[in-house]
Amino acid sequence: MTNQFWITGTIGSGQQLLEALIRYTSTLEFNKELIPVNPMHCFHMSGETQTMIPTMEIQDGRDTLELLKADIPDTNPRVVTVQVPMEHTKSDMVFSELGKHSPFVYISAVDPIFDIITIQTSTKDPKTLSRIFSPSQHVKQWDQNATVFADLERWQQREYLSGYIDYFFVDADKWQQMALNAGGVLYTTEHIFRLTERICRAIFNHLEIEIRDEALFTSLIAFWKTYQNRLLDDYESILHWKRALGKELFFDTQIPLRSLLYEAIIQRHLRKDLGIELRCAGLNAFPKTVRELQEYYE
Repeated sequence: MTNQFWITGTIGSGQQLLEALIRYTSTLEFNKELIPVNPMHCFHMSGETQTMIPTMEIQDGRDTLELLKADIPDTNPRVVTVQVPMEHTKSDMVFSELGKHSPFVYISAVDPIFDIITIQTSTKDPKTLSRIFSPSQHVKQWDQNATVFADLERWQQREYLSGYIDYFFVDADKWQQMALNAGGVLYTTEHIFRLTERICRAIFNHLEIEIRDEALFTSLIAFWKTYQNRLLDDYESILHWKRALGKELFFDTQIPLRSLLYEAIIQRHLRKDLGIELRCAGLNAFPKTVRELQEYYE
């Protein structure tokens, strides 16, 4: 049995919960100096997103290829978390390295929209949020006077994002296949959020980890899961929009979309899946109903 447990996937997919469970509820003896001392302080509720935000100190986070290749310094129990996709690194190189540590756990959503939502609501890291949801590389294509994403009008930001997030939809299946080919074991983000205890126990069994504290195991999961309802509600609101647009239902029913990103997801759905372009120029206030939105179809 190994003392190294490699867990990879997108930000917010459940990696931090798994690390907390392994460190605090298993029979393994982890470094007691890691923060927090109290396992119930591993997460806190974000007032902004109304979801759980990790606050614990990650034992061994590897978000660059250089770190991914670095040796493990000792034989003590260790949870290694790896982000995929990894900035500035091709995914095949990431999974090639991960293959040296198989079997590793890979967590990925079946629906890329679910991944996008969990990333946005499960981190407060400004660098991560800016890189994924406020891209600035091509802002001058929208406004010659703009230098960063925030300089654009809201309709320009939405249009830019609706194309920028495309790589989640294009590459998700490819990442999953790469993980399987490299010896990874795939678990879906949706199952972790909806069948949390069952999936976490399955991962413990697969990694041959014994649970020392059953009460803490179930309590930590319950605490984490209680505050995921807002995230699941957001996902359902986007699915309601998609169903309504596809069947032209709920014309006058207001379905809340509470972020620019979610509006961009709907705009991408119209363009990619339904072949509909919007007259976006000046559309800073996104329509609240399907009927209102249809008035902007080209």
